[in-house]
Amino acid sequence: MARIRSVKPDFFLDEDIAQLPFEQRLAFIGLWCLADKEGRLEDKPQKIKAMLFSSDFSSINKRVNIEKVLIALTEKPFIVRYEVDEKKYIQIVNFNEHQRPHHTEADSTYPAFNGVITVNSPLLDGDKKVGKEEGKGKEKGMEKEASSNSDFINSLKNNIAYRHINIDFELAKMDAWLQTPKGKRRQKTQSFIVAWLNRIEAPIVIPPKKDLRVDKPPLVYDPTERKKVSELINKTVKNMDKVIA
Repeated sequence: MARIRSVKPDFFLDEDIAQLPFEQRLAFIGLWCLADKEGRLEDKPQKIKAMLFSSDFSSINKRVNIEKVLIALTEKPFIVRYEVDEKKYIQIVNFNEHQRPHHTEADSTYPAFNGVITVNSPLLDGDKKVGKEEGKGKEKGMEKEASSNSDFINSLKNNIAYRHINIDFELAKMDAWLQTPKGKRRQKTQSFIVAWLNRIEAPIVIPPKKDLRVDKPPLVYDPTERKKVSELINKTVKNMDKVIA
């Protein structure tokens, strides 16, 4: 079922969007309307083509190769094509950042992206798709990397370059960010962890100001000193009078 979606003026000014042929731009907008409130829909190219490119426009319908259109949209990526339990789906990237579905719209019934991509970008005719065996191999590689992360994390904690950072606190922030729509496309690899930590600048420590004031003894009124000063002034005045005379 199609939904009402909004198109921002910035869409037409986006440099990446502007490089797409018109049928890809139209298809991308059309996918918003076909997607549920989480930006997900079934990856059924022919059904998508029938919904977006009506057979009434026979010349356009014949011109559009919907499979190539979907593959091209994975290149940025504007969409992610993935598989869960042998069923294929599409996730529109950053959907909830640009769309505000109505509160009465039904919740998504499609599973979220689980990391198993069915089409890698860029992928053209004849290129190899990621199948189940490759997906399993990828997962094993990630498990192997995860198992060695404890030593890696300990090495970061002992690294003088990161002594100003609470590593455990930052790892918790990473886990939270990876659950967001934007973060779900990323993986918590060692390179990602290092890049995250490198963005954290060491705090600037300003030393306390030193008190440069010199404590002076309090002035004490001394009548004797005042008399001496008075006599000196009178003597100086008399000498000046003689010089002038």
